[in-house]
Amino acid sequence: MQPFFDPGTFPRPDPALHAGTTFNGQATFSGRMCVVGLPRADVAATLPPSLELMTGGCIDPSQHPVLFVFGEQADGTLLVGGRPVPLGIRYGEFAVLVPFVRQRHGEAPHVFVARMCSAYFPATWHGNAHYGFAKTTARMRSDGPLFILSEDDDRLLLHAAVEPRGPWEPATRTTLPTIVAVRRLFEHLPVLGRRPDGSIRCSRFGWDFSHADLRPAAGWISIDGNLVEGLSPRLCPGVPGGTLEVRNLVWKLTWPSRCS
Repeated sequence: MQPFFDPGTFPRPDPALHAGTTFNGQATFSGRMCVVGLPRADVAATLPPSLELMTGGCIDPSQHPVLFVFGEQADGTLLVGGRPVPLGIRYGEFAVLVPFVRQRHGEAPHVFVARMCSAYFPATWHGNAHYGFAKTTARMRSDGPLFILSEDDDRLLLHAAVEPRGPWEPATRTTLPTIVAVRRLFEHLPVLGRRPDGSIRCSRFGWDFSHADLRPAAGWISIDGNLVEGLSPRLCPGVPGGTLEVRNLVWKLTWPSRCS
């Protein structure tokens, strides 16, 4: 299998990465993650003027990785002084995430949130007002391997098909190279969002796979509508070994801050 990611551009594992990090909320995510490779010029068009793509990331220099994530957030919980305050909410969520992004003239790699969709309005409002996650409310449904994302008026935005290619196993045992690469990316890189006033905010995801299960999958994404500014409708096959199903991933989030 031809490798997709360039391992030389990856952050080094850091066991103390989140030591002292203050997370303000978390949920338990179960769903699908699909890495696709898109032309660099097309991915660059999704970024605000203050950000740019870094070189590297892919073995093929003409491409850049993009991660599509979709599924259900359950057990929504506030973290107040480190203590959980359960909210008892669950909702569908969708995200388009672009790794290997930096502020112009900067050096540190980040992940840019190009688009998020939520079936829960308070999460949409909060994600936009504070984090700049470009969130919209949307309708989501799954039918076996098929996932459908549409606007509130039922206009189709995206559909995807993801089918398993192996058994469930504890995430801690997973050794598939591309899946390991995805975990390292989104566990280690800070996250950027652009607020409506144009300012860039920085936060961190805490992806805790300690009690999660994964299984490899194969899939494709069809962008059917005006989903991400600068990215025209197209069919996006998942890269080899770059699609997975996950259940019981604890997804944490810090408060946003100005980017240094």
